[in-house]
Amino acid sequence: MTNKSSFVRRIIGAPFLIGILCGAVAVGTALATFRGSAVFSDIPVGSFYDQAVGEMNAAGIIKGYDATHFGPNDYVTRGQIAVLLKRLRDNLNGVVTASSSSSVSSQVSSSSSSSSSSISSSSSSSAATVANTINGSLHLTATTFTYPDLTPSLSISVVRSGGTQGTVTVKYTVSGGTAVAGVDFSANTATLTFAPGQTTQSFMVQLTKNSAATGGRTINIALSNPTGGATLIDPSSAVITLTHNGIGASSSSSSTAATSGSGGTVTFSALGFGRMENAGTATITVVRKGSTTRAVTVDYATSNGTGVAGSDFTNTSGTLSFAAGETQKTFTVSIMDNTSVDGNRTVLLSLKNPTGGVVFGTPSSSTLTIIDDEMGPDGSGTIVFPSVSFSANNHDGVAYVTVNRAGGANGTATVQYSTADDSALAGTDYVSTTGTLTFNAGEMQKQIAIPLIRHTTAQGQISFSVRINNVTGNAILGAQTQAQVTTQG
Repeated sequence: MTNKSSFVRRIIGAPFLIGILCGAVAVGTALATFRGSAVFSDIPVGSFYDQAVGEMNAAGIIKGYDATHFGPNDYVTRGQIAVLLKRLRDNLNGVVTASSSSSVSSQVSSSSSSSSSSISSSSSSSAATVANTINGSLHLTATTFTYPDLTPSLSISVVRSGGTQGTVTVKYTVSGGTAVAGVDFSANTATLTFAPGQTTQSFMVQLTKNSAATGGRTINIALSNPTGGATLIDPSSAVITLTHNGIGASSSSSSTAATSGSGGTVTFSALGFGRMENAGTATITVVRKGSTTRAVTVDYATSNGTGVAGSDFTNTSGTLSFAAGETQKTFTVSIMDNTSVDGNRTVLLSLKNPTGGVVFGTPSSSTLTIIDDEMGPDGSGTIVFPSVSFSANNHDGVAYVTVNRAGGANGTATVQYSTADDSALAGTDYVSTTGTLTFNAGEMQKQIAIPLIRHTTAQGQISFSVRINNVTGNAILGAQTQAQVTTQG
């Protein structure tokens, strides 16, 4: 009996377990390429478990003792295996919870004191590398915006790219360029909070109609002080140009910008797209909503996420022209195939420089995931909430709830959604909302917009629920079918 127990302890070592987990993930989900030896000093470069440790660490399924030590030859217990498999299940279902990024190392170290006693404190450089992958990078959607000063307020989006584990915050500042605070706009400094799994947040810039203004004025916005392991990437600052009664910074844009939204709104058709790396190209759809009576244009561009232009995809940019009455345009991104098992990579997509009176809706930025075909075939996916909780500010007038199509994006799939009261009441705090989300082929992430009823007095934190059900197409419904939306204000 003792010999048998010893044998089991030997085979259920960390490298063996990680190999099992990597094999399971290889057919069920997608992870960015990451090598354990790039993070942990005790992982031999090129070892058979080097990539497995890195990918499981990046996914938040397993951690080291600290940021530089993994203990690859230490034993694990049945309890630890249960925790790891639960994290794996959540990862396959696209579910992100606050606990998913916590480390198993504390339990491992308790059963391997001889190894943990030699572990030193983590280095700041390694921690920063892991944080970018796990907790994400924060950025604005563009470096320039143009709006008429007749608009009472502007909504500026902040995007969380890469990892979405844990709660992170970022400070934003609204300050004067040539525009004058208190005369043209309201200066402001505040903090945005991203819940686990949340990829977009927004803040409002309040404008003041200035009858004495005679030309374009500018407002500066900037992001700073990210917390929770998140980092800032470009663009982290931008300039808003205000036009006055059709008088803008240039004659080419002034004639069409007198009325906000007179050309409708443009958005990406999805918050996230996906395409197998051997497909050659990915088609990205941009839609126009609202007024379509005039011709408008909008620029598009790609940039590096975890994917690198020239190695994983071809950087592309251009202009989409919508004629009067047109509501949909597409552009393509060329994808580069390889024969390596190197995980999924992401490409950042952005819209900018709208003309013709068209303005941005949500989302005006998106992500293309290049799916590693060596990790398994594409499927129809599992539709699920990526988080159990979302947050919104009552004064923004809308709450956005994200729904993921994890594990594949073949074909068209739909899912129905509905809201339900908790401490927040429909008709008093929010608008009861039901509908159907349609995931077209290649679309992996969508948003539900739920109108909020603005309060004139502070209400504190209140919440309501959102549920999904009745999936059609070849996709299936995941385990996380209900989420809570908490509003503040």
